[in-house]
Amino acid sequence: NIFKEIPHIALWLKLFALMLFFSIIGTINGYHIYGIVDPIKTIGGFFYLGIGMTAFILTLYYGQNFRFRNAVYISFLSPLLFAPFIFMPDRAEKWGFIIERIYFYGLHKNPTTFAFLTSMACIILIGGYFSTKQKNQKVLYWLGIVFLLSLCLWTGSRAAWLALFLSFTWMAIYKNRIGRLLVLFGAAAITLTISFAIIPHQAKIMALDRIYPRISENFPDYTRFSAISLKTTITSIQGSYPSLPYQSRQSIWPQSIALFIKNPMGLGVEYFRSAQAIYQNSSSTHSHNTALQIGLTGGIGLVIICLFFLSAVLQKMSRSEKDAEWLTLGGMLVGSFVFLMIGEYFYIIPWVWIIAALACAKTDDTTSLQ
Repeated sequence: NIFKEIPHIALWLKLFALMLFFSIIGTINGYHIYGIVDPIKTIGGFFYLGIGMTAFILTLYYGQNFRFRNAVYISFLSPLLFAPFIFMPDRAEKWGFIIERIYFYGLHKNPTTFAFLTSMACIILIGGYFSTKQKNQKVLYWLGIVFLLSLCLWTGSRAAWLALFLSFTWMAIYKNRIGRLLVLFGAAAITLTISFAIIPHQAKIMALDRIYPRISENFPDYTRFSAISLKTTITSIQGSYPSLPYQSRQSIWPQSIALFIKNPMGLGVEYFRSAQAIYQNSSSTHSHNTALQIGLTGGIGLVIICLFFLSAVLQKMSRSEKDAEWLTLGGMLVGSFVFLMIGEYFYIIPWVWIIAALACAKTDDTTSLQ
C-alpha cells in the first residue's frame, strides 16, 4: 500500500533514481580520468545515500499521521540524555564521550554529527517555547534549551552555533512583533551565558578558541586549555576580531569550484582523491560545502536534480498550515541548510532527509500537531 498512499511517490522515486544514476556516472568518470577507486568507501557512500532515501520514503509514509511525527520529534530530543555529563566531565571522558579530551561527541564518530542533532533538538524546544502560553511548560522548554546549548558549545562546532543563531532569528522574527525582538534576543544572550557558564573549564576555553584562535595559536590542546584561566583568556582577546582559520573555506571553496568546472560530470564519492585534489596545508581535503560536494560527486546533472528536490520540498512546506509544527520545521530546515552550506553531508547525515520528509508529510496530513 505504500505506493498507493504516499502522494507523488513516483516523483520522489524518480528523483532518487536520478540521484543514484548521476552519482554512478560521476564515479565512473572519476575512475576513467584519475583512476579513483576505493570500493569499500564508494560502496559506503552509496549505502549512506540509500539509507537517507529510505528514511525519507518511510517518514513520508508514516508521517502522514501526526502521532508518528510527534514520536520523531521526541526522538530528536535524545541528546538531552547526555545533559548529566555536563556536570560529570570526568565520567564523560572515562566513558569515551569526549574526543581529544576536549570535544564532546557522545556516541558518534565526530563532534559535528552530535552537534547537528543537538542543534535540531534545541530548535524543537525553541519552537515549543514560542508556541506555548503555559509558564510551567516554558520553564521546562527553557531548561532543555540551556542544557542542549551547553552540549552544543562543548562540541566546538561553529556550524551548529551559526545554524542555531540563524534558526532562532528566523523563528523569532516570524513569531513575534518587532518591538519584542529586543527582549527575546536579550533573553537569548542570558540563556547562552548560563549555558556557557556550566560547561567544564576546558570546554569554555575551547569554545572561545574556536572564535579567537590566537588563544591556542592555532594549536588547540587539552594541556594548554587546562593551564590558562578564563579571566586571562578573556583579557587576551579583548580588542581583537574573530577569526576562522581552521579548514579555511576562502581557500578551499575556490579550489572546489575550479575542480567542478574542470570535471562537469563529477568524480564520484571519492572526488577528493583525484590528482587535482583540493588542498589545505599541503594535504588533500574535502570541499566543506554540500552543494560543491554534490557537483563534484555527480556533476551538473546531480546538482539540477537536487535543486529540483529542494524546490519540491519547499513547495510542500509553503502549502502547509502555518501552525506550531510548521514553525519548528521551518527552523529545522533553516538550521539544516546552514549545516549543508558549511560542511558536506550528502552521504553522512541521514537525518536531513528525515526533516525534509517531515515537512512534506505534514502537508499531506489534514491534522495539526498539538
